[in-house]
Amino acid sequence: MSRFALHLAYTGGGYQGWQRQAAGCTIQGELEKALFTILRQPVTVHASGRTDAGVHALDQVVHFDLPPGKREINWTRALNSLLPPDICVTGYRAVSYDFHAQKSARSKEYSYRFWTEPEYVLPHRRPFVWDTGPLDALAMSRACERIKGRHDFASFMNSGTPVNSTVREVYRAEIEIRSGPEMVFLIRASGFLKQMVRNMAGLLFSVGKGHTAPEHIPELISRRDRRAAPQTAPAKGLCLEKVFYPPAPDRE
Repeated sequence: MSRFALHLAYTGGGYQGWQRQAAGCTIQGELEKALFTILRQPVTVHASGRTDAGVHALDQVVHFDLPPGKREINWTRALNSLLPPDICVTGYRAVSYDFHAQKSARSKEYSYRFWTEPEYVLPHRRPFVWDTGPLDALAMSRACERIKGRHDFASFMNSGTPVNSTVREVYRAEIEIRSGPEMVFLIRASGFLKQMVRNMAGLLFSVGKGHTAPEHIPELISRRDRRAAPQTAPAKGLCLEKVFYPPAPDRE
């Protein structure tokens, strides 16, 4: 057997998330269907993490094991000829057999996009932004400083996925104004709890609207109570930007 890592990009609006389900279209289901067409046998793919329904990805990483004699396939070309147009393979590589897309990851970076123009949303951006209207970027930047570091983020975890610990380390949290009315929240951490980024985006929305003071965030974190924090932001503004791995030893 040989193990390969694939890099995927997708828009999640038409899918029930990453994970294969008995009913409903998923990213994993579409990818495994395409692999079955090529290999004529079932193949299970393992992702760096499960994105929720409606969430997008620029660089999701997955791995799968190949039967003998299939190493020379051009997986970018082969899979993209079969995948729907809102999913594509952007690259692939052979990896060692101890590489695991999720367990080998050291950190992940997500973005969340707000649209701050109150009069309109550009049609080509509507599927990828939360149209919030005006927000106070300076207050949101001050809030980001209070998110960074190693904390127990139980106040920002929705129920549904049991975990051994709710402690995570946030390495990067910042607000960027990239073009016109689009504001981007970028966050990189050692790992994320269920809907943690969307809950933080909801917090930043509350801060940007003047409903929550940045100085109040340490108290929200210390309470370890999801009910203490503001609403969960819509899925469509969230995108998995990149997954970080240790350098080169995973390559064959």
